Amino acid sequence: MHRQKFEKYKSTRASQPLQLVHSDLMGSFLTKLLGGASYILNFIDDFSRMTFGYLLEHKDQTFESFKIFKTFVENQTNLKLKMLRLDNRREYNSNEFNDYYAKHGTKR
Repeated sequence: MHRQKFEKYKSTRASQPLQLVHSDLMGSFLTKLLGGASYILNFIDDFSRMTFGYLLEHKDQTFESFKIFKTFVENQTNLKLKMLRLDNRREYNSNEFNDYYAKHGTKR
């Protein structure tokens, strides 16, 4: 019996660093992490798969950690963060985040 070939899956991966960065906030963990942290905020560059993690004690530290991450990677690569892919949780939908996205031209 003859079978049809599967078409190759066309990936929508980023074509350069910082074109697309995935982010997620994990926690609250029952056991405290290093330094008393209860949450892990991670950022993954879609192009290079480079991963950055931040230990947070509280969810409200998400915005400050994002600004630190953005400044660091943009200074290291001389590129701008273009799009941030999120899981649409409340910690990313504050007025601070919305104003910052608009001011810096970052899509989400």
